[in-house]
Amino acid sequence: MKRAASHGFSLLEVLVAITLVGIGVAGSMGAMSSISKNQVRVLETERMERLAADKLAELISTGEAFNGDGSGTFDGDRETSGITWKSLDEPTGTENLDVITITVTKGDREVSVSTLRYRAPADTGTTAQ
Repeated sequence: MKRAASHGFSLLEVLVAITLVGIGVAGSMGAMSSISKNQVRVLETERMERLAADKLAELISTGEAFNGDGSGTFDGDRETSGITWKSLDEPTGTENLDVITITVTKGDREVSVSTLRYRAPADTGTTAQ
């Protein structure tokens, strides 16, 4: 006796296919979650870099950057709460040239921005002949 040809899928084949699709979807969701976390981290770092650059420009324009080291917090909205800054004015080893560094910190993360500053030599009141 001939057996009739089977058309369609067996229950076992359908279950295996559903399991494989489920594993693929779960893996994709895990990857998307990781991408989202990294995107938030990049955006936070970018914000901190902007804050550091803005603070450096502010300190230079007001002359406060040349008064030695300083520190503070960012006043304002929720986005800057918990973020602190610190300025450091150090000699470079080259006469009359200093480096000013602003470090912005939030939790365990730090971002620094630096620039060079030329200090005019002190006038001794004598002239070369």
